[in-house]
Amino acid sequence: MVNANPRFSVLLPTHNRPDVIHCAIESVLAQTEPSFELLIVGDGCDNRTKRIIKRYQRDNRIKWFDFVKGPGFGYNHRNRVFKQARGKYIAFAPHDDILLPDHLQILGAHLDKNRLVDIVYSRPLWVDRKGQIMPSTFNLNSRKMMRHFMNEGNAVPAACFVHRRSCFDRLGYWNDKLPQAADWDMYKRILAAGSEKNFIFESRPTTLHFLASWRSRRTHDEWPHVLATSFAKKQSFIPDSLKIPVTEDEPEQITFWRLIKRDPAKWADNVRQAVGALIDGTQYYTTLDMLQLQNELDILNQQKTELEKQIKDQIQARDKHISELNVENARLHKELGRLDRRLHEIQSSITFALHRKFFSWIKPNSRLHRTLRAIMRRLT
Repeated sequence: MVNANPRFSVLLPTHNRPDVIHCAIESVLAQTEPSFELLIVGDGCDNRTKRIIKRYQRDNRIKWFDFVKGPGFGYNHRNRVFKQARGKYIAFAPHDDILLPDHLQILGAHLDKNRLVDIVYSRPLWVDRKGQIMPSTFNLNSRKMMRHFMNEGNAVPAACFVHRRSCFDRLGYWNDKLPQAADWDMYKRILAAGSEKNFIFESRPTTLHFLASWRSRRTHDEWPHVLATSFAKKQSFIPDSLKIPVTEDEPEQITFWRLIKRDPAKWADNVRQAVGALIDGTQYYTTLDMLQLQNELDILNQQKTELEKQIKDQIQARDKHISELNVENARLHKELGRLDRRLHEIQSSITFALHRKFFSWIKPNSRLHRTLRAIMRRLT
């Protein structure tokens, strides 16, 4: 029997992923939260995708909207369906992601208990094409991360968010004029309307976000959570529970869902414990590295201080020596001046004596007298 007033409306948009869409649908149907409607929004789906979806339509919680291909990512189709959503809360389930079994239950509980909260999101878990689960530490409670989210870029997959349906009534629907990231735009508008205080970050992961088929591996490897996990790999403390063996024979979503559906609650608990261990380990070893680097920095600063003191002492010693040399140089110049004056006096005395000696026996004003005087003038 269809619930006229479901607690959740879960939007599942799809283009053409007939190989994995059943994983997304079944992860919604396996939710521990019983009150929801699943709104599957097609955007030019091929016949194979349609056949797979129709297999699940026997479940009266599912509504299938088969639209022809719209512009861009089909945001206009999503808005048409959002306007028909009957749930109190809005969740999002992309066709290539998987919701853990208690996703709606955990995030819905936050909205039930906190009337001032409009939007909640859980810790993202990114899965690469090798089956490596990589938790993100992106937390909007950090002022810097909030500024990054509002002004620069989004590091939280859409599947992680749940918000009140009333946000559409107050703020409008997705901006279908945007070429991409209309979900991010919507979440930013919700946060801005609540002065960035109307949210809750749930530290437990509740979804698995897989690398979209159209994204390049290079772009994925440049995201911050991948770099953080690279550090963890070097330290060799990534738990085995976060390394799921996958093959090239089938998409990683199929491998994951096969493991999850055997015992969804146990699998989710194991992954969350492993995520906690990885984050704690990363923080612990990062702290140790920081302490080691701080110790090295302290030693270098001490060596720098000692070297600066040695240079200062040498400069002072040099300046003192230069000052002493300047004093000695002035004294020597003074003594040289005194010697020059004395030498001049002696020369004058010798000249006077010679004049008296040689000219005493020469008749004054004689030709010889005049000649000798001329020679003496030249010599002196």
